[in-house]
Amino acid sequence: MPVWEIAAYPGVGIVLWLYSHVMLVAFAYTASVSLSTELFTETNLISPVVPVFLFEPIKLGGIHLSPPQISVVLGAGGFFQALWLLIAFPRLQHRFGTVGVLRACSIVWPFFFTACPLCNMFLRHHLRVPFWIVGSVALVVGSGVAMAFSK
Repeated sequence: MPVWEIAAYPGVGIVLWLYSHVMLVAFAYTASVSLSTELFTETNLISPVVPVFLFEPIKLGGIHLSPPQISVVLGAGGFFQALWLLIAFPRLQHRFGTVGVLRACSIVWPFFFTACPLCNMFLRHHLRVPFWIVGSVALVVGSGVAMAFSK
């Protein structure tokens, strides 16, 4: 059966489109510093963007954490990503299917990508409580958004 025939089946087109969108976002995040607004996720082995954001001074757009603090944040991000992938992902995949999981991740991305600039803005204005709320939610939820990269 030719590829074009398979692609013409109902539902295949939307899955291919969503998968392409997800991979484009994943590539943009891991390959481009200009799209470095994702906070606390991925394994950070392929992306030096997050540790740089965590380390940079607040006046330069970062959140100015010390190396031990960065290690804790990255470790927590890995822990929450493991929880999402081992506990939540199988249930979500079973209930909503591939398209549903990818669609949900795509809907959450724009909000998630604003977390870094928002956290920096809070720190610039000495608003620690909103910083910790947004940063913590981004750490937990954002690790789940990375599920789409594992598809």
